[in-house]
Amino acid sequence: MAPKTVRKAFTYLRLIFRDAQIEEIIAANPCVLPGGVLPSAQDRDPAWRAGAVFTRDELETLISDERIPQDRRVLYALKGIGAMRHGEAAGLRWEHYDRDAAPLGKLTIAYSYERPGTKTGVTREMPCHPTLARVLAGWRLSGWERTYGRTPQAADLIVPNSALKPRDKNDAAKLFAKDLDALGLRPRRAHDLRATFITLAQTDGGLPHLLQIATHGPSKRSVFDAYSRFSYAAICAEVGKLKVSVRAGAVVKLRAVG
Repeated sequence: MAPKTVRKAFTYLRLIFRDAQIEEIIAANPCVLPGGVLPSAQDRDPAWRAGAVFTRDELETLISDERIPQDRRVLYALKGIGAMRHGEAAGLRWEHYDRDAAPLGKLTIAYSYERPGTKTGVTREMPCHPTLARVLAGWRLSGWERTYGRTPQAADLIVPNSALKPRDKNDAAKLFAKDLDALGLRPRRAHDLRATFITLAQTDGGLPHLLQIATHGPSKRSVFDAYSRFSYAAICAEVGKLKVSVRAGAVVKLRAVG
């Protein structure tokens, strides 16, 4: 197993025994190790992370190519243009999308699946990029009803599974791998779409400290950060710098890179 996997498994086991000790089921937690026993937190392949990103062409293909079902194209747009983690995209409801906010619509990210709170516990406001707004408009106008058999309501999830519940992360990962294969793209994780947004937005001139507020929430690393206040319009301006669009045509051909 990769070193990170080993460390994560040990952490979960240690927490299980900790709770057992608190409940007085066991006398002591056996998961106590001296320093240096666990492997360092590094990737199995130290070179893979540098390539764990999609090109602009690939991102546009994933949100445009009709060989991919529309619901999954919307999911990939939420991750690749809305910079959402899977749980955040799976838990996003129509009522969390303010189309009338200005200068860009606003996505309030406050849930992970059906649980209140994001992975980091930070609720954030993500400006809805014009291309993402276009994707969501088409999905809300006809795609959602065509897929689920009725018109969407405010409390409905934007991209639920067939039972109108949040999409399972593992099932979504399998379908993503299938979609990449169908498009002739090399394997990567759906989470790499989030990294793609951050990478491309900065490439297109977005200011990192403002993009960070949209993708992670305000920084609290220093007293200076705690005193920084930026307007929603300022954050919208940086998100809007991302150059990505939905391509016309049922089947998209990737442009040559280089």
